This record gives sequence, structure tokens and C-alpha cells, in this order.
Amino acid sequence: MKKLYSWLWLLMAAVVATTTTSCLSDDDDDNQEVMDQATYQRYLTEMAGSYTGKTYYFNIEGNGYKADSVAVTAQILGVGDSLINISGIPAKLLARCVGDSAIYKAVVGQPDQRLQMKFYIGAFHQGIVQFGVYPLSVTFDDLEYNGAEHDVVFNFVLYRNILGAYSNGVAELTYYLMDLWEDGRQKETYYSLYDTSGYSNTRYMFLSVLNKRKDTWDNH
Repeated sequence: MKKLYSWLWLLMAAVVATTTTSCLSDDDDDNQEVMDQATYQRYLTEMAGSYTGKTYYFNIEGNGYKADSVAVTAQILGVGDSLINISGIPAKLLARCVGDSAIYKAVVGQPDQRLQMKFYIGAFHQGIVQFGVYPLSVTFDDLEYNGAEHDVVFNFVLYRNILGAYSNGVAELTYYLMDLWEDGRQKETYYSLYDTSGYSNTRYMFLSVLNKRKDTWDNH
């Protein structure tokens, strides 16, 4: 357990510092388990189940950042569809990134959201299953502001490198808010691929730490 937390927090720090860091160096390749189809399916089955936990978000303060969190529930579907559903994400966590005041007020008043993301297992390394995450967009249809109805869509960064880890019933994953679209057009951009400040993108980062419920350990 301690190893998993240490691994992910080191990963998070690396992602904050650079957007191009690979999670595994070439020197570690010899320690990875060969991921054939049977092994892949075994880890999917092990990960499947219901979870509870927290989603952390980050506020820039001075030359650093402060973490806060909300309680969430989640389900990992590892058989058939490789999908992670995280429920209980307050709409205000998305709205806090919005610069347009009218959109901000409209989104804040919406109910909690369910965040869905596809995932793939990339490697098994030192007892930790490492996986990539592809969050799906969060859509608010027919929001009323500025005297009309608008469709607002929040998109997340789609990473090709590893940004999730699982071990002994604990899943941890990091993801970033990318941009906002209004009525089919890009309205605001958040995450910057070329950010070199080390902290600018941190405001748009989320970290979910999920603990598998005991009653789902054997139900695959």
C-alpha cells in the first residue's frame, strides 16, 4: 500500500513538472511482466468492483498549491468494457476553472456529475498495475444564461502515457481538464501542453484515490 501511494505521488510531481515525462524508464523494462491477453484479462478481472474514496483537486497559492478533496463512489468495469465510473463529482469543481461568469453561475447550480473514463492496462511493474486513462467529456445540455439556452461541454486531456495505478484493492488515477466548448465551439482552454511554469496546469488536475469495497473483492 505504501509503495503504491509513493509511486503515484512521485508520478504526480513528475507530471506537474513536465507533460512529456514517461512513467517508466528504459532501465525498468526488464522488470515488467509480459502483458499477454490472459494476463491482461486477469488484471482487468482483479480490478473490477465497487469503490469508495476521494477526488482531490488543487488550488494555486503563492508559489505552490493546496490540495482539497470530495468524497466519491466509483465502479470499475473490467469485464467486457474497460470503464471507470466516478460518481459524486460536484459541478462546482468543473465550474471553478471557468472564466466566463455567466457560464460559471450556470454550471455551479447543476447537480453532482458522474465522470466516465476508459482505461487500458499498460504494464505490471513491482506489484503495481499501471494503466492509462481516457476521460469522457462532461456535457451540460440546455443551460440557461445570457437570455438563451446553451450546450456546454468540458473535455479532458487524453493521455498516452501511464497516469493510473492499482494494487491490493486501491486504484489511483490523475487526469486534467483541457477545455470548454459552448454550442459546438471552443470557448475556453485550460491545460497547456507547453506549460513550463510547473504549477499553471496544477489548477486543472484531479487525483482520484479509490478503495475497493470488501464485499466486491470476490464478485467479478
